[in-house]
Order: sequence, then structure tokens, then C-alpha cells
Amino acid sequence: QTLYINEIMASNAAAFMDGDAWDFNDWVEIYNPSAAPVTIGGHYLTNDLDMATMWQITPLTATIPAGGYAIFWADEEDSGNRTNFKLDADGGEIGLFDSGGTLVDAVIFGAQMTDVSYGRETDGSPNLRFFGQSTGKASNNTAEPFVDTSMVAPKPDMSVASGFYTTTQSVTLSNALLGSQIWYTTDGSLPTLSNGTLYNGSPIALNNTTTLRARTFMAGYIPSKTESRTIFINTSSTLPIVSISINPEYLNDSIIGIFVAGSNGAPKSNCESYQPRNYYQPWERPIAVQVFEPDGNKVIDMDAGLRTYGNCSRGASHKSITIRARDRYGDDDLSYQFLDDRDVDQFPVILMRNGGQDYTDTLMRDATAQSIMAGQADFDYQEYEPAVVYINGQYRGILNFRDKIDERFVETYYGYTEDQIEMIDRVRYGPAQPILEPRIGTMDDYNDLMAYVKNNDMTDPIVYDAVTQRIDIDAHMNYYIAQIYNATTDWPSNNVRMWRPLDGKWRWMLFDTESGFRATRINTNNLARATSNGPEWAYIIMQRLMVNQTYREEFAQRYAAHLNITFDPDRVIGIIDEHEAALAPEIPAHQSRWGFPSNWATRVDDLRAFALARPATQFSHVISYNGTDRIAATAPLNIVTYPAGGGEVRVHDVLVPSDDFTGDFFTTIPIRLEATPKPGFRFIGWQQAAQADIANAATTIAINGAHTITAVFEQVSPVVINEIHYHPTDLQGADEEYIELFNTSTTDTIDLTNYSFTNGITYTFPAAVTLPPQSYLLLTHPNSVAYGAAACPVYKWSSGRLSNDGEIVELSNHLAEVADYVAYNDQTPWPIEADGLGPAMALYEATADNTDPANWRASIANNGTPCAPNVVTVLAVDDDFTVEYGSTNNLFSTILDNDQAGFAGDTLSITAVGAPLLGTIDSFTADTIHYNAPASAGSDSFTYTIMNSLGLTSTAQIDITITPPLPGGVDNGLVMWLKADAGTNTTVDGQNVTAWADQAGNHDASNLTAPTYQNGALNFNPLVDFSGGNMGMTINNAADINTSSFTAKTFCIAFTTGTDVVTRQMVYEQGGGTNGVNLYVLNNQLYANLWAS
Repeated sequence: QTLYINEIMASNAAAFMDGDAWDFNDWVEIYNPSAAPVTIGGHYLTNDLDMATMWQITPLTATIPAGGYAIFWADEEDSGNRTNFKLDADGGEIGLFDSGGTLVDAVIFGAQMTDVSYGRETDGSPNLRFFGQSTGKASNNTAEPFVDTSMVAPKPDMSVASGFYTTTQSVTLSNALLGSQIWYTTDGSLPTLSNGTLYNGSPIALNNTTTLRARTFMAGYIPSKTESRTIFINTSSTLPIVSISINPEYLNDSIIGIFVAGSNGAPKSNCESYQPRNYYQPWERPIAVQVFEPDGNKVIDMDAGLRTYGNCSRGASHKSITIRARDRYGDDDLSYQFLDDRDVDQFPVILMRNGGQDYTDTLMRDATAQSIMAGQADFDYQEYEPAVVYINGQYRGILNFRDKIDERFVETYYGYTEDQIEMIDRVRYGPAQPILEPRIGTMDDYNDLMAYVKNNDMTDPIVYDAVTQRIDIDAHMNYYIAQIYNATTDWPSNNVRMWRPLDGKWRWMLFDTESGFRATRINTNNLARATSNGPEWAYIIMQRLMVNQTYREEFAQRYAAHLNITFDPDRVIGIIDEHEAALAPEIPAHQSRWGFPSNWATRVDDLRAFALARPATQFSHVISYNGTDRIAATAPLNIVTYPAGGGEVRVHDVLVPSDDFTGDFFTTIPIRLEATPKPGFRFIGWQQAAQADIANAATTIAINGAHTITAVFEQVSPVVINEIHYHPTDLQGADEEYIELFNTSTTDTIDLTNYSFTNGITYTFPAAVTLPPQSYLLLTHPNSVAYGAAACPVYKWSSGRLSNDGEIVELSNHLAEVADYVAYNDQTPWPIEADGLGPAMALYEATADNTDPANWRASIANNGTPCAPNVVTVLAVDDDFTVEYGSTNNLFSTILDNDQAGFAGDTLSITAVGAPLLGTIDSFTADTIHYNAPASAGSDSFTYTIMNSLGLTSTAQIDITITPPLPGGVDNGLVMWLKADAGTNTTVDGQNVTAWADQAGNHDASNLTAPTYQNGALNFNPLVDFSGGNMGMTINNAADINTSSFTAKTFCIAFTTGTDVVTRQMVYEQGGGTNGVNLYVLNNQLYANLWAS
């Protein structure tokens, strides 16, 4: 025989590096036993012996020298010595055929071990064996063969667990294999017989955070898997911690390192003048990874793969990475819920992003831009959770867990595998124009779609309907609304990815939005950008869709809905505040490690500036795009839900956030509304002043001015689930479960005939069962014996029992309508004391919304209060107030409004008040606290305690914002205010105002007249007219304002007004650049945002 398949490796994680691709791939070794070279070119390799010509070896002149070896990499690359197939680690076959299709040699193999090769016991031998140390491209004769993989050495035991410690740790290593050796490393590298330290039995002293890795070696055994642990010394974080152990040369070596520019790189499109860099290579390196929650709980401990991530941001010193699970490492999923808002705990890959272009700035710009869309719209975006990373025991700072927007995202959230979808990307080759390229599948359908919208009349409803069959129109609008609001400028001819099921519609994927969401983009007209000219693939679809009236009007009003709700400044700033609070404790360590970001809090304020001012600019952009002949103006729409809590209303698919909501919508074009009753209610209709009522839950209206519409619901039944005893104590007995019903009506007796429970437990009430007003009824387990003497009717359900873990308990009326339901569980915010500790779970008030866990309490008495009023714990709720500094005897009289007594009709009183941090308590009564503010602005807080008539108490906190006294009596925050020089008197838009009086410092306005808003104008002293449009005034290099410190100040112009004011803008020049202050009034508060071009 002239050639042999001599050795294979079907699961290569870290054993043998491909010296061409500089990666770890499956491989096949061919051996020439003869004394002369043998031509192998023209031969075929295959992983299916029935397909002899699967992959041909080229060039046809290729030879293997006498007694030599050739390696072929089975990685599906189909070039050079890289085959078009892979090997199956679960078992398979590999065949070598000559150019005429005659079998030369074959190996049939069973299941393989990672990093363990399989081949001929000696070169050319008929006996096939495993090799603990592979011999790729070398003789098998010196390798130690194993008949099977059962002879694997055990992993070492370590005396100290991975975790967090405050003192030096001494670690001992051991195993039960007598005569074995344990080799260990502390630099993250893989221990081998030639790398690391041979353990001598003495404890290993760890003084600093260290990754300790160890393996067992013994003759006659395959080397063990590696045990990897991270011992943190004097380390903690309020964020999850990821610890990565990796061979340092895999990161930093000039040839194979993935974190360095190196000497073995590849170019990246439009990055670093197209210079090759190692970190642009698609290399994957083996790692051990552990993930810890902030409390130290270890949730991930596995082997995985590491890659760099991003486009040009790979050149950043602080790099984004992906962590990939694969079978060859041991597990094909990372099993943890990395993203709190995703109900998924199995990830094939998790992205840890540095913030992209924002990595030296806020670290959270893209995360914020995407997080505000969470739960608000149907389209594909990335969730976010921040974490910190250690590599080989060294702190690397903050990276953000993110969804990786690719085919794995689709499989994770939609269930489609790669062979069931098409996906296309924006790509760029060197300096060439950006183009689209298929990532999976072909471009055929997308190209055909572009041609269709380009060459057909999009005003034709039939044509538009045909397009909606190929594009997920709702998701498309939501995606464009997000990008347009964000003012993303690195788009739409970049950062674009689309996908579709093979039999479905195209969807766009949101990622890398950090070029927007900044104060300098407040006025960016991204709607105009998104519909302008550029590469056809990036613009033609949106351009042509906006020709269609149906799409255009739906887009406008949907955007208005999001501007009012999703992008409401208070809501967005609340999300920014949450993100800032999560990162703030970790920022000093991150700054110490990297030297950036500087002035982080100021940079985060830039996000708030955008959030405050952006919505007001967008209504005018929509009107400008459409023209006033199509959309002339906006008007306020008041949407009321009656009764409060009776149901939900969506406006253009966006959930209305309150029972009495007002927002601006475009006039004359349709506004789409849909009402959905909550369980226990039914929809009755829409009511409008001076217009006909509407019966349909889904409807459209148009408005020409201020308008109110009310969604009217009615209760299906006044009978509520009032108490649930789902987990009695062992002492009481597991069968003593019950559900208590209560009739909240004060007048009506309810006929319960054919009312039924079908979820949780099953029971149908027989004929003639009634529940009088303000009365109770008990439904118990069939084997219950404890409630025979209860003071209300007792019935036993037919089957089932209440889940101790939680479930949905649902009561339906005789028409099978849901009359009431409770989806409880045994975790907070539900009362956990009811989970087997004695108390029942009871509504604090029978008329409270029992779908809200905040309204349920643990009963005071063990086993609850069946057939009697609920008596539950008292709850004090935190409050906040705003006062002026130096003010005295501030009356806090609404403190008890949000607090909850232990039972209906009970009263609460304030019994104790803690000392404030800064101010003082003047006095307090049973329902009022009198507070004296300190003499300077800042924040203050104190606690207070309430008690009910049973003596039950609860404590909460009052937070106080202390502001300076404000000119004009405007009760909103002011750091500095400006007023025009008293000699200025103009009513001309754009009039130069060359002098300003700076009223900073003592905030004393006693000798000045504060500006006021009257008759459609913002009036300075005596008048500058802001009524004409965005450009209110210009200041050219005024000495009083053109200073280097100007841009570091916060500006508010104090004035009073009874109505909201759209954005007015002051523009001035400074240092050759354009700067400005945007002013507007929203909800009776004045906002000012400083910006610079």
C-alpha cells in the first residue's frame, strides 16, 4: 500500500494549531511508507465512503516525500490543503481515493475525545489506537497508544474553591491516582509536561487574584482534563464578574496573539488604512471561563472559545470579545440568563462589548439607545447587562453582555436553524463603496424585492400589499423609528443586517448605534437622511415605502406614539439613571486600569441632554418631510381608561402608560387605537365628546385639535380571589390549601352557577350557589378537614392542588369569560412568607388590583383569615420631595398617601422620624412632617416609621432634592441663568444680542425681572421674540459669554408659563465653532440643553 490515513483528530480544541490558518481545526494525516515520493495531487478525501470524489487534493503535482507525512485540515474552507468537509466527533469515516475513484485507504472511527487523536498504533499499522499526545505530521511510533478512552487520568482536586477571599490562600492539589504527577500554572496557560510547575506536595500560596490551572499526567493514562479555578483576593464588584484563563501567547504573541497588531494579521474594511492586524483575524482561542454574580455565586464554569469582536473598534486597547460554547470544548451552550430582560438561559455565544465608538466615553450609549426600546416595539435589538472582566487574574474593566446579532440570535429567539434562513450584511472592501453580501443563503430574494419596489407604483394598494408580504412592515417601521430617533449617523449604509425565514418576511436588526444619542445630534434630521440618496440597497426600500400613503401615515403616527411614550424624556432619563447607577461604583477602577473615560458623569449628562431635547425636534422633522399639505400640525390627544385599571390601550401598538394619558399626535391623519380588557373586565366601547361612540375595540380616529377619547370597560364580576393558602405548613397539613373568594359589591348578590376554575385546580360551581354582597366563600382541597366550622360557605374543588412554586389560578364566569385571575409565585415581589412558613397570601385590600404582586401581603395570622377580613403586614412606601435651600417648616403632608394599612378601613399614623443627613425636623404629627432645609443645595434623606391600630409597623425613606431659590418663582432646578441686557429691545427673529448679564453665583434676582412667557413669546427684558421658529436669537462673540468656562456650566432660563413650549434655540459662536442652548417647557418644567457642534 502506497499511502495510509495515519492519524486523525475530530475534536481539536487546543492540541494542534493549524499553521496556515493559525487556528484549531479538525485534521487528517496521510503517511507515505515508501522509499520514494508519492504523488497525492488528484487524489480525493471524503467523510462519506459512498461519495468518493467529495474533495480533490490540489495541485495535481503535490507529493508526499519518502517516509513523510501530509496534514489536511477538515474545516470546510475548500482551498489549498483545507477540505470542504469536517469530521464528526461522534464518529464517522474518512476515505482516501485515487484520481480514478479507487479506494486507497479508509478509517472508520467511533466517538472521539477532544484533543485526543486517533490513528495507527505505529505508522502504517492495521491497529487503530488513541493518542494522549497527538503526533500530527510526525511518526506515531513514539506515541503512547490507548485501546480506548477509558484510561483517562482524573482531574486534580484543589483545596480552595473558586471565589472571593480577603486573605492569602494556600492551595493544595491532590488526586486518587497513585504515582501520578500534577502539573499546574498560575499564568492562565494550559499545564503540560513541558509547561508549568510540577506540584511537589507543598501548599501553593496565592497572595493576589490568580487563575490556577492543573492537570494530571501518568504513563498508561490519557492526560486529564484541566481543572481551572479563580481565586479572587480582596476583590469585589456590584456587577457580574467574568474570569477568563487563557494561554498568554494566544493574546499577545506576534504570530498567534489575538489582542495585538502583530505580524500575522489581516486587513479590516476601512480600518487603519486597511493595514493587516492580528486582532482583525477570525481566530478563536481556547479558554476556561467562570462567571460570578455580584454576591459571589458561581454560575458558569466551563471551557469555551474566545474571539475579538467588532469592526474598527478591535483596534481599541480595551477590546470587545465573544465567548463561544462548542461541543469540542465540552458544552454547546453557555447556561445562564446573562440578560435579565430575556427569558433565555441557553446561549451558544455571548458578546461582551466595550461600547464600540463609545468605549472612551460613557460605555453605555449604544446600550441606552437600544434599552429604551425593550418591551416597546417588535423588532430585533440587543439587550444589555454590564459586567467586569478579569483575564488571567488581571482586571480588564467593564464590558457589556449583549446579544450577538447574527444567525445564533435568530436560532435562540426564533428557533430557526442556519439552513432555514437567509441573512445579508453590509460589507466593504478597502476603499470601495459599501455593498451587501449574503451572510447565509443568497441575495436573490432581496435583490428581487429592491427591483420590485423600484419599478412598481408604490401608491397602488395592491403593490404595497405585495411588499407587506415580503417585509415585516411593523418591525421595519419600529427599526427605522429607533434609528431616526437615535440620530444614528453611521447608518443606513453601514451597520446593517437583515434576515428572513426561507418562507417568511425580511426583518432588520439593530446594533452599533453609538454614533447617535448625543447632544450634538439633537437636531439631526435622520428621517431626511434615511430617505436621501446613497447606495440603492440602503435607501431604495424606505424611499419607496414612504411614497405610499398608508405606510407614511402609519409611520408618522407610530413615531408620534413612541415620542410621547417610549421616548418620553422622563422615561428615557430614568433608564439612563439606572444604567449610570449600575456602572458608577465600577468606573473608578475602570478609569484606573485604562485612563478613560475622563469626566464620566459629564459624559453621561450628554445622554440626558439628548433625551430631554430630541423629541421636540422630531415632530417638526416629520411635518417637514411630509409637507404641510399632508400634515399641518400636532394636537394633544387625551386617552382615558375607565375605570382605572380596567384594561390596556395601545396607540399604534405602543402601550399607553397610564389611565389618563395625553400626548401630541399629528392632525387630520388616522390615529390607530386598540383596547384590551384586563382579566375580570370586558370592553364596552369608546366614548368621545361631541362625536359618536365607537363599539369596536380596534379603531381609528382623526383629530383637528385637542381631543379626549375614553376606553370604557366594565367588570365581568365583582367576585375576586381575595386570599390564597397555597403552601400550608407540614404541621397544618399539605391538604389544608384554600382559595377565598369575596364579593366586592355592596349591593348585588352574585349567582355563581357554572362559575369555574380551570387553571391550577378544577371545579365548577353547581346551580343555585350565590355570594351575597361583601361576603366570603371558601374553596378547599378535597381532603381538607380544617375548615368545616368556617364562618362562610365551604366547597371542595374537584381535582388538583395549588402549586407551591406558583401558577395561574383563574376563575371564569358562566359565559367562560375570565372573571378574575392571579398569576402568583413563591419568589419576591410576591410575599415569600406564604411559601410554607405559616401565613396565607392575602390582598391588603379587596378592591386592589390582585394581578399586581405589590398588593399581596403575608397574613399576620398563620393559616390566614379564611371567611374573614384580611389582616396583613403594614407597608410604608418611599417618598421624595423638592424644596429650596434655606427654607423652613416645609410641610410634608402626603406621606401616608402611598402607604398601606394592614386591613381595610384601618388608619395609619407616623410614630417616629429619623434625623436627616443635612437638614432638621421641625416637628411631626400623626400624618405630617415639618422639615427645615439646609443652607446649600444638594440631596438629603431621612426615615420615618408608621403604625396601624394593631401596632404593626413599617419604615420607609424620604429623599429630598434641595435646590437654590429661583428667580420668578419657577420651582425647577437652576444652576445658572442668563437675561438679556436691559437695553435690548427687539421683536425680530435672529436679532443679534451682543451683551448678556450673567446672573450666576448668589442667584439673587431681587433687582431683576425674570423673563416670562406671554402671548406666544418668550420675553426677556423687555422683549426678544421666540415665537417665529427654531432660531430665536444669535450671539456673536459677546465678551460676557464667550469664555472658556462657558461650556462647563448648566443653564436654565427662568420663566413662568401655563402651557408647554416647543423647542426654542439660542445659537452663538465660540472659538470658531457653533454652540447653543435649546430651551423648552414640558409638563410645566423648563429645560435647557447646552450643545456644541
